[in-house]
Amino acid sequence: MKTVGIIAECNPLHNGHTYLFSKARELAGADYLVVVLSGDFVQRGEPALLPKHKRCEMLLKSGVDLVLEMPTIFATGSAEYFARCGVSILHHLGCVDTLCFGSEDGSLSLLREKANAEELAKDSPNNILGIAYLKALSHFQSSMEPLTIKREGAGYHDLEENASYPSASAIRKACLSNPGVISSLPGLPDHVKDILSNPQTTFLSLTSFDSLIGCHLQGISYENLASIFDIYPNLADKIYKNQRLYMDASQFVTCLKSKDIAHSHLQRALLHMVLGYTKEDAEIAMHYDYAPYARILGMRKSAKGLLHQIKKSASLPLINKPAKAGKELPTDALSLLQKDFAASHIYSLLSYGKIVSEETISPIVL
Repeated sequence: MKTVGIIAECNPLHNGHTYLFSKARELAGADYLVVVLSGDFVQRGEPALLPKHKRCEMLLKSGVDLVLEMPTIFATGSAEYFARCGVSILHHLGCVDTLCFGSEDGSLSLLREKANAEELAKDSPNNILGIAYLKALSHFQSSMEPLTIKREGAGYHDLEENASYPSASAIRKACLSNPGVISSLPGLPDHVKDILSNPQTTFLSLTSFDSLIGCHLQGISYENLASIFDIYPNLADKIYKNQRLYMDASQFVTCLKSKDIAHSHLQRALLHMVLGYTKEDAEIAMHYDYAPYARILGMRKSAKGLLHQIKKSASLPLINKPAKAGKELPTDALSLLQKDFAASHIYSLLSYGKIVSEETISPIVL
């Protein structure tokens, strides 16, 4: 039995993802495909366009066998944290043979040549993550074989929505600004179009958090700011001094921007402030090899053999029934899972107008 793993956001899923899934299975000779998925918040420091359970459904309908949720603290982290957490989960499942990821050239040798700090900052987002995955494999001394596939279609930031292989940025733009065109877009599988076109579907973006960020900023102390994950002393000082200038998230990020700090880092810092993730939380997660647990979001019925193997070989807690997690996790790891629940409660409140209890949601089975 061979298994290939992929780390993804699928925000939302499009033809580029289905191409990657198909090539990963083919080139790895895999019987099963596992995806580690960002939850309700993504690496750019924003809420995902769609809730994680809807994105999980998209994945399962695209042939993915098992979907696991990445803990929010590192799903919203820099490339290094994101990669280490995702790779750690797949590594500690104990049965994943290959780690597959996309890159601009589809060349492992080129990625290895670029694996230095000077070139990393100048490269494309896909290559930056690819390099981070290679470094994470080395960090964990993992036996998983890396496999990179050349990205097809539009560039990462390309906003051409009618491409056969569009960027996720283009699809998000269409969903947020002109949802009536979704059903006609050529770059989306039909089952994804059905979900995106459903009148009950609500799309979120950074602007959805404008008021929440503003409320958290008012009256916050320097000490509290400095305790937040991704907020270093100089940034805490800058936020503290400028908090009364806040109008909306985008404006405030522009206000804080400087040459020595990336736009995405600022968004992550503000999101961590709202969600309450501290430097201590990050230390706890790192203590557990960056992956204190993995939650099952969904699986295909045909993947029972894979799940049976994972239960025998995994060396990290696999959360199937969240309500029972208290019996399966150490106290400090449980506190991180409860923060994940709280983060999704905030998301559901903005998405559905009510809190959907994460603790009672069972995995999707197709």
